[in-house]
Amino acid sequence: DTPDASNGDGAAGLVEFDDSSAEAAINTYINRLKAGDMVGAAEICVAEAPGTEALLTIGNKIIEMANNPENASLAETTKALFVDDFKTIEAVKTVEEDGVVVYEVSVINKAPVNIRVELRDGVWRVIPPIGGTPVG
Repeated sequence: DTPDASNGDGAAGLVEFDDSSAEAAINTYINRLKAGDMVGAAEICVAEAPGTEALLTIGNKIIEMANNPENASLAETTKALFVDDFKTIEAVKTVEEDGVVVYEVSVINKAPVNIRVELRDGVWRVIPPIGGTPVG
């Protein structure tokens, strides 16, 4: 079993991917954000959602910086800023209907956002906020 190197340091391999329930999907999304793995967080999201594209853009930029020795420390600083925000992240289920669950996701000192998790083709997928993460 080789680690997933999607964020440049293999951390994604440490965060289980689970889309078997809405709760598992939101937890995968949040735990990958906490690990600083934006690309990994995008894997549990609806591919065509604008927020997924934002996550991939952020994640790939961090990977690109990390792979350039001149920018490696900047990549770590950028990732650390995101991860620091996510230390206080909480998700509370507010709506549950057939195939759709909405979580109010909050991060300390930030306005909470509602994040939908939908059952699509038998698996649960997160629809991230427009900016990709609960902190914009």
